[in-house]
Formats: sequence, C-alpha cells, structure tokens
Amino acid sequence: SLESTFIPNPVIPLAISPAKRQDSDKLTKALQRFRKEDPTFHVGTDPETNEIIISGMGELHLEIYVERIRREYKVEVEIGRPKVSYREAPTIEVAYNYKHRKQTGGSGQFAHIRGKLIPLPREESTEPYLFEDNVAGGRIPNEYIPSVDKGFQIARMKGPVGGYEIVGVKMVLDDGSYHEVDSSDLAFQICAQDCFRETFLRAKPVLLEPIMKVEVE
Repeated sequence: SLESTFIPNPVIPLAISPAKRQDSDKLTKALQRFRKEDPTFHVGTDPETNEIIISGMGELHLEIYVERIRREYKVEVEIGRPKVSYREAPTIEVAYNYKHRKQTGGSGQFAHIRGKLIPLPREESTEPYLFEDNVAGGRIPNEYIPSVDKGFQIARMKGPVGGYEIVGVKMVLDDGSYHEVDSSDLAFQICAQDCFRETFLRAKPVLLEPIMKVEVE
C-alpha cells in the first residue's frame, strides 16, 4: 500500500485583498487554482476580521504566488500582516445603578436595574460571561430578567475599547424597579445594554492578546 504523503503545516500567514473591488472574483479564482496545485498553500477567511488569509512554507513561497496573481491574473493586490483579534476584559469590580427612561408622545419606556460587574479570574475561568439573578420579591417581574441578561450579552459582543468581544465578566443583578405601563422586554434590554457599556468603562478595561501554544523540537 502506498504511504500517505506527509504535508507539512503552513508556517507564515499573510492577509491579502484586491486593490480594486471588481477584481475579487479573479483573486478567488487564482487562489483556488493555486490551492489545488500546491497542498502546502492554504487559503482561508478569518471569521472575526473577514480577511482572506493565505499561508505557506515561508515568505518566498507566498511572494511567488502573489507575483503570479499580478502577472497571470492581472490583479493588483494588497498584502499585510493579518489583523489580531483581541479581547476586552474588566479588571476591577464595579457597582451599577442604571435607569432607562424615555418619554414620547405615546407610551414611554422605563427600566431600572441595580447590581455589580465582577471580573472573572482569567486563569481559572473558561466561561467568557456569567449572569447571576438575585432579584427578590418581584422587584423586577420574572419575564424581564432574561431581557436584562440578553441586553448584557448583546453589549458584551462589541466592547467600547476597540470593538472586540468582552470576556471574563460576571454580571450580577441584585435589584431594580419597573413601571406597570412603560416597562417592557425592549425597555429592559436597552437599559441593560447601555448600563453594561457605561459600567464596563469604569471597570478599568484592558485589551487581551491571543495566547498561542508553541512546541519547540
């Protein structure tokens, strides 16, 4: 039986994009062809930055393909180092007491939440986000508690520092109040989103870099 050919993993990544948008199809064709010809040449899209990433066995390996795209397909391309997907995280515990009140011609909006934002220990925690509900005595009706959680989670996906996902955060809901007419699922969602952004900025946020595990042989 034939031994399966060993194909080494690529070592150098490069972000590539067409200088002119109308050349996108030509670039895709070129990359697909080169990938079929050369199993050590990899093409993919970063799901977070949406950049096209080509990777290969070294800088010269990639330079040759970039040159072929320009020469054979007449596509001018821009290349650069792939963008890094950072994360944002809080470093100190902060209490919040936030009211959302909007009065328009018809029915208004009202929601009020109180609690704290707690940083999760990065070394121990595998959860990027936790929610704890300590509201007692119907101070916020049960049907609005998931709305608060949802609002926090929506705001967490795009942090105010650099627009990155926020990790290592526990949101504790202790108390609040509501209005018989003006409170709604939407009012509590908006309240939680605005509260999260404001509170996170007071929690001394930091940018986290990705950590890679490397094996040296």
